[in-house]
Amino acid sequence: MSRHLDGQTLYRFDRSGRWSGGGQVFLRNVEHAERRHDILRGGSDAVPVIARNLPPRGALHGRPFVLAPQNAWPWTPSFAGAVEFRRLAGLRLASEFFIRRAIGVMRISSSIPAINANSSPVIHNVLDTGFEGALESSWTATVPESLAGAFVCLGSVNSYRNIVNLIRGYRRYRDAGGTRRLWIAGPPGARRPREQIEHVAASTTGVTIIWRSLSRPECLAALRSASAVVLPSKVEASPVAALEAAAANTNVVLSRIVGHTEILSEYGAVPRECLFDPHSPADIAQALQVAETGTRPISTCHAVLADPNQREDARISWGDRVANWLHVLNESASQNGGGFRPRPVPDKELK
Repeated sequence: MSRHLDGQTLYRFDRSGRWSGGGQVFLRNVEHAERRHDILRGGSDAVPVIARNLPPRGALHGRPFVLAPQNAWPWTPSFAGAVEFRRLAGLRLASEFFIRRAIGVMRISSSIPAINANSSPVIHNVLDTGFEGALESSWTATVPESLAGAFVCLGSVNSYRNIVNLIRGYRRYRDAGGTRRLWIAGPPGARRPREQIEHVAASTTGVTIIWRSLSRPECLAALRSASAVVLPSKVEASPVAALEAAAANTNVVLSRIVGHTEILSEYGAVPRECLFDPHSPADIAQALQVAETGTRPISTCHAVLADPNQREDARISWGDRVANWLHVLNESASQNGGGFRPRPVPDKELK
């Protein structure tokens, strides 16, 4: 298919390179949307949509492109040691350079800055079709016995995931009489954050750390088996992990950050008692005490996300909003003589 159809510019989502688990979720949602929207099914000469902070090396060759940054870390600085600082600084500079060069920017979160005037309203990630198969497989997945009845925290262990403060908060919770264990699993990031986590965990009773990735079915089984799920990150863009946690468990406590509150608010009220200040171990301890009571603070979101029909409706809505925004982007270019110039796109144009 050519770059144009009936005078409309077509787009294609770039799939080159390696993808994280979250990136694969995004691409499956793209596939779902492509089946229903011609504008997303451009061929090799269509305008690429790059669902990364930085285009893959050599992917553009001077061509126009749309950027859909997936990582909000550059705009909420949090690092441990020189290695992470260099990564963060480099990612910030490069991300903003390519955001400004793009003909449009698809924002998956308010934590991605709207520094390109052709930025979309926030279009949060949704649970993909792969979630359905993983959920079915999770019922036969094996999880360690030590996990049963524990607080569970899953995901990659970079410093912005805030595991050190989580363990400090958990220590306060135990000192106040709390009895639940804390079970943490995920691949380690840089050496310095891992050393910090191991140091604080060594002096804290009740902490188990599994330094490896879990499969998606294993993750869902662990989330379902948990007494409560804890999501302590200092920064997230549009975290599918929050949706998975709320779909699997009614007892979820999480950091009070834009990524968490925005994405869950699309499915229901996010009660104040399930949110904590990620920088405050005392606040984390209080949230864990709430979780131990079993008050199920996230039950409204759970009721929606646990419904497969609601999950499918969310996928359809996501694809419609992406396609509609790209149509608006085309209209903006047409009104400006074929060139993409700054024009904010209000939410009402996507509905």
